[in-house]
Amino acid sequence: MKPPPPGSSEADKERDALLKHFRAYLHLAITARQTGQEKELEALPGPNLLTYCRALANEPGISLAGELSMPVVAILKQIEKVSVFCEGVLRHKEEKFVAMHANVKRILEEIDVALTMISRNFLHRLQSRGAVTQYTDLLCEVIHGMVIAYGMKPAELLRRYQKLTPQDGLDEDGSLTEGSFCLLYTSQPVCVSIFQTIRRSRVRAARGGLPLHRGGGAPRP
Repeated sequence: MKPPPPGSSEADKERDALLKHFRAYLHLAITARQTGQEKELEALPGPNLLTYCRALANEPGISLAGELSMPVVAILKQIEKVSVFCEGVLRHKEEKFVAMHANVKRILEEIDVALTMISRNFLHRLQSRGAVTQYTDLLCEVIHGMVIAYGMKPAELLRRYQKLTPQDGLDEDGSLTEGSFCLLYTSQPVCVSIFQTIRRSRVRAARGGLPLHRGGGAPRP
């Protein structure tokens, strides 16, 4: 008698079924948004997104983060592919491509509007999560976006990053660590004063025998 194939236990079957239902729900949520039926979706009996998240968060072998991000990333990848193709068409001056120029320009305009709508809906969520997250990769992404793309002053987020990762960015002598995340932004004028302040306070603390503050700055009274 052959042994049962991997994943054939009752627990595995239940987990696989739960995962399939979760993925189906995500597709249903997308369709509901596209067709203006979000209220109808919320009124449906049965599990909702929170229910699935609670059930899957601690399931072994399942990445809830991956399952939540993949539909969004997949759509953005498709948008990117179309955008790259259209941009390539505009670079060609041959007659067969020129005939497509008006159409691809229109497509790119719509893509730009779509990206604006995406940014408008989700950037504030990234920034609000960055203010409280314990996951430094997200914090790095928010800081990167604010510094490079928007020119905003990310002082509080940088200080929070320093607090969460005091070992990153500055050596004990106050010098910047080679290859650190913080080093990427030392050329940004908006960040220079922050690191200078942190560096000076650490050097003063080292010289005066004062305890170093975990966040990289001077200890608070």
